[in-house]
Amino acid sequence: MNKRKVEQLLPKAIEALNASQIKKTDQNGACYIEKGFRGQISSFGAAVTMGSFRAAVAFFGNNGESDVERSELIRTMYYMVKGEWFPAQTIVEEIVSMDNAKLAQMKEDFINASVALKLALNAFDLRDKSK
Repeated sequence: MNKRKVEQLLPKAIEALNASQIKKTDQNGACYIEKGFRGQISSFGAAVTMGSFRAAVAFFGNNGESDVERSELIRTMYYMVKGEWFPAQTIVEEIVSMDNAKLAQMKEDFINASVALKLALNAFDLRDKSK
């Protein structure tokens, strides 16, 4: 993780969260993000550290039985790194097929983006899904 890059990515993280499907609006028009996303971002970092970047991206690219849309995290981090929105499956396929040199750079970029996202969540109202 590069602290300077994380700091530079904070405005992009807030922009990405505002534009993504992670941000929800309640019936009163108030915007919020489900608390579960904070844990999912932490889990992504742990999965990369303990396992492999390819495996972590493949796992988070599929929502599975998760209470939150993990694939939105992959889409949001990709947007922060590349500046484009793509479906999670397209991102997973691209990353899984990368050569090791490109993969190492993408891994570093995603780690920086995930830290910036976690910090950017502090700018939003976090709520339990049930509320």
